[in-house]
Amino acid sequence: MSNREYSSREYSNVIHTDVLVQLDTSRRQALANLDDTKIKWFHFRTCIISGVGFFTSAYDLFVINLVSNILGYAYFSSDSVVPINLDTGIKTSAAIGNIIGQVLFGWMADRYGRKKVYGIELSIMIAATAGTALSANSFSMSMFAGIIFWRIILGIGVGGDYPLSAVITSEFAMKNRRGAMMALVFAMQGFGILTAGLVTMITLKAFESSIKQEIHYLDYVWRIIVGIGMIPATVVLYFRLTIPESPRYTMDVYGNIEKGAKNIEILLSSDNHVKNDKFEAFYLVGTPKASWKDFRDYFGKWKNGKILLGTCVSWFAIDVAFYGLSFNQGIIMQNATPNYLSFNDPYDTLFNIALGNIIVTLVGTIPGYWCSVLLIDKLGRRFIQLMGFAVLTVLYLIIGFSYAIVTTSYQWIFVILFIISMRPNVSIESIDKSVKSSTLGIKMI
Repeated sequence: MSNREYSSREYSNVIHTDVLVQLDTSRRQALANLDDTKIKWFHFRTCIISGVGFFTSAYDLFVINLVSNILGYAYFSSDSVVPINLDTGIKTSAAIGNIIGQVLFGWMADRYGRKKVYGIELSIMIAATAGTALSANSFSMSMFAGIIFWRIILGIGVGGDYPLSAVITSEFAMKNRRGAMMALVFAMQGFGILTAGLVTMITLKAFESSIKQEIHYLDYVWRIIVGIGMIPATVVLYFRLTIPESPRYTMDVYGNIEKGAKNIEILLSSDNHVKNDKFEAFYLVGTPKASWKDFRDYFGKWKNGKILLGTCVSWFAIDVAFYGLSFNQGIIMQNATPNYLSFNDPYDTLFNIALGNIIVTLVGTIPGYWCSVLLIDKLGRRFIQLMGFAVLTVLYLIIGFSYAIVTTSYQWIFVILFIISMRPNVSIESIDKSVKSSTLGIKMI
């Protein structure tokens, strides 16, 4: 591909130096206006559109912790527990899809643009959620095999949503609130986890009398709980498909400075809806599309590579603990809190596991997210990360080494430690514009 692409109008075969200077000045001024503006409606709109994706992904991912317990009572009457191999499969299958989705959609967003890709991942999540809810046994197919398959597909959609929503939010954000906006989008995960618990409790309550008479009514319950995850995704899908291209991508990667500057002007005006997203510029300052060579050259330098390595390790460390505990929260609740919650029959057990999920989320997870939202631009990203990891290290060491003691003799101590340990990860801003989405996708693996 040539180093420069020119307008189809062929105004000139060469972009003169004075024009380049003018375009660069226009670019700098437009980005300065976007960075320095006060918070406007389109900032809220971007956070809502991106945040609903994180809300839905958290609901779909973590509801399996509650659904797994329901499946045990519905289909395994002997011990009311899903066999360990199937339980592991349905809980970890989405993580496999996550890896694929994060890398694939991160690369696609850098290669083809944010707008062209945004919405596809949500469509995948909707289809996979429907497939999961409709999974059933047949002569040639196991219901659990179907659930695992659709959970992998769901993971691809969820994995794609992570880098796309984070990058789009950061590129539309003003400079002094960028961290808060990104943290706000991530904070919607807490509400997704909370909603999963609430929906489970409400659905169980609606079927209470039926469940106590016939346990197989739980077959209705888990399908309804899973299927409800399609509602928020379907509502926001249109807005994702019609969101304008990121002005920063338009100018810095695609090279259409005139269009990017014009879109910023519209966004900052009272009429902040970009009506004509097919604006044709006189000049396209051509830049090569992101490639593996660009990625390798950039991160091959230790000053850049160490940042990628550090953030990747941070994401990995927090996810192992956070996801591991969240996916097995029901088991932990039953083992650690028998004196505080009733687990006498299937209905009481499932209802109280959902209640425990809500308590942990309200007291631990959501406050942790919102502390990041409120403090990240004041204390800084690095301080928030160091403080979070230091506290979590101490808490996990105490829980791990004293598990047998505190869960038998001092259960209230374990409950408190478990709740305050459920803190979220802090969103991380990316590095180079041409591989921004790809980099964030890799960091989140």
